[in-house]
Amino acid sequence: MDPKTAARAAFDRAEADLVALSHRIHAHPEVKWEEEQACAWLGEALTGYGFSVAAGICQLPTAFEARAGSGPLHVVICAEYDALPSIGHACGHNVIAATAVGAGLALAAVADDLGSSASTPPTLSPSPVSPSACCASTSTQTTGSTG
Repeated sequence: MDPKTAARAAFDRAEADLVALSHRIHAHPEVKWEEEQACAWLGEALTGYGFSVAAGICQLPTAFEARAGSGPLHVVICAEYDALPSIGHACGHNVIAATAVGAGLALAAVADDLGSSASTPPTLSPSPVSPSACCASTSTQTTGSTG
């Protein structure tokens, strides 16, 4: 199977779970620096798909890092998962977070074949309102950080 088809197949297998994850995060909004449940759900999802996940990195309970793959080329995907005060996830960060997990899964499916790895290093949003972020990269490694 070519890499594009394999990546798409990995995403397609997880699509229903990703939609459910997005809906769960949306139903439980947590504002910046308090996204502990969203962070845990994202980490659990990635662990369930075979990523190595480290929670609470950078001394932040709302940060994690996930990794997959073993190649020298690293691909990183970043996404926010905090809610905004008084409007919740009208910002769409729940969708961004679930999509980042899906992108990480797709990359992980082909990472070793392409000589890459994925990781999600700690990242802060440039927005003063929502400084949480989740990053995923492939060697394949996915990291999420909020705060």
